[in-house]
Amino acid sequence: MEEKNKAELELEFIKNIIKDSREKVEDSGLSSVIWGIIVVIGIMTNYFSGINHNWNYTLYVWGFILVSGWTYSYLSARNVKKKNMPETFGLKVQNALWSASGITMTIIALVCTIQYKRDISDFIPYPYIINSMAITPVISLILGISYYVTGSINDCKFTTRLAYGWWIGGIVLFYMKSYNTFPIFALMMILFQIIPGIKYYRRSKLNSAGK
Repeated sequence: MEEKNKAELELEFIKNIIKDSREKVEDSGLSSVIWGIIVVIGIMTNYFSGINHNWNYTLYVWGFILVSGWTYSYLSARNVKKKNMPETFGLKVQNALWSASGITMTIIALVCTIQYKRDISDFIPYPYIINSMAITPVISLILGISYYVTGSINDCKFTTRLAYGWWIGGIVLFYMKSYNTFPIFALMMILFQIIPGIKYYRRSKLNSAGK
């Protein structure tokens, strides 16, 4: 009997951890929306720069929006710390995952954009490992990993399903060799990150109002 009660208490504890993590994921919906908009602006800048054959301002746009995004993330994280909100192990793993993914995607976007700008302006073939047109499919695969792990940590099937959208979209983008990869990726960002982010954010507000 005592072991049964102990097992029930442990199960209840695990459920509370998952619930707490879910609420924090919903709370982070605003970050998903903001970063989604930032990426859409950057990717569409690449698109218009490509079709107009003018990359003079592309890096400046990327630099400005990335600095703005990381500044927002830093201030948001500092605000959470000030509130002394408890952080579960799962949430720590999740935050580390998205931070690492964000840094990786930032490096890929900047390096590949610089590469493409040099290729176009100098017409010199550079032996790069990753082709500049691989920006969108590679980032799609990284986002798929991040969404899948996040969904698994929080036992959220909706978030896990978003990962399949990123992976399938990434495979399709790998077979495209035109500037159309950029608007298609922007559409994927709207469907798989911005809209779900708005959904999470609204739910968090409703939960807060219910409390």
